[in-house]
Amino acid sequence: SEIKDGIISWLNTQKVNVISFGAFKTQNYNKIYIPEIKRLFDWIENVVPDAVDRLARGTNSLYNSSGKGIKDIKRFKIDSYWVVNYPLHSYIGPHNHFPHSISFGYYVHAPENSSSFLYSDKCLEDILKDSSDCQEQPVKEGQLFLFSSSLMHWVAESTVPHRTMISGDITYLSRFSEKEQSTFQIKDLIK
Repeated sequence: SEIKDGIISWLNTQKVNVISFGAFKTQNYNKIYIPEIKRLFDWIENVVPDAVDRLARGTNSLYNSSGKGIKDIKRFKIDSYWVVNYPLHSYIGPHNHFPHSISFGYYVHAPENSSSFLYSDKCLEDILKDSSDCQEQPVKEGQLFLFSSSLMHWVAESTVPHRTMISGDITYLSRFSEKEQSTFQIKDLIK
């Protein structure tokens, strides 16, 4: 792919830690260090508003309110990201990315038979008791998943090595312009 080689080359220069269940993870980043990541993130931030529109359908959220409202301000920004590489037999247990609003996974390298993205609407406790009814989404190289950050998700044990992805969290900026900062302070609540 057009960006894969650059991302893999950059990743090979980054320090990784072995996390629970044997996967390799970089630190969390909030800056863009190479043009390939910039290009990827520009594309992701461009498709997020349409994806959020679809995620918000049927939720009765204020985001869906008629008339001029918060939905008219479709500003989303990648807040942080990290890279995860899955050696043979590694996996990631059930987790979510709350309190962020939207999260993503982009598959930089996904060999044939890579472990699927697994998810469930159930709470962690129920998933740990029985995950047999989870949803499964096979992954492929170059694929992007956008999902609600509160969604419980995980990766089953890898049967092939080197499944590599960029994961991250996206913030909804709502009413804030690029230059405007919130003036809210906790003291405003205490009168």
